[in-house]
Amino acid sequence: MNNEKLRILFMADTTTPAIRVDMVPATLHSQNSIDVFCFGLYQWDIYRLLWNEENGSPTQIEFEINTIPPEVHYSLKPTIPGASYTFKVQGCSQGLFGGRCSEWSDPVTATAVQNSSSMRPFLARSGIDESKDVSIRGLIPGNMQISIRNLLSGL
Repeated sequence: MNNEKLRILFMADTTTPAIRVDMVPATLHSQNSIDVFCFGLYQWDIYRLLWNEENGSPTQIEFEINTIPPEVHYSLKPTIPGASYTFKVQGCSQGLFGGRCSEWSDPVTATAVQNSSSMRPFLARSGIDESKDVSIRGLIPGNMQISIRNLLSGL
């Protein structure tokens, strides 16, 4: 590793939390969503997650951190298939005489996945063994009204 790379590594702000997002398609059991993971090296008291849908107003959520290393998981659902969402996170400490916060992380943009238009992948993601005989009515609890459109949109 050259000296320039070492210098950049040592100059990195280790107090600013990082963020990772996973796009999750709809299944029989859940709507489509984006799973957001915030984590870092510095032990903050809270994480502030700021997110917005494209052209929408930002929403801020605070999470107390009760884990070492510090991390939180948030599932944004339902999402609009094909819509873009931007996320960033900030760590904060709450001191007796005031607190301090990190810089906001670099924004991460994710596009919500499209729902499946094919029954086979949808059932496979839902944990249904399609090699066996499958009754659509048998997949739905109780006496719910069903339609293929509802099944493919994640109920």
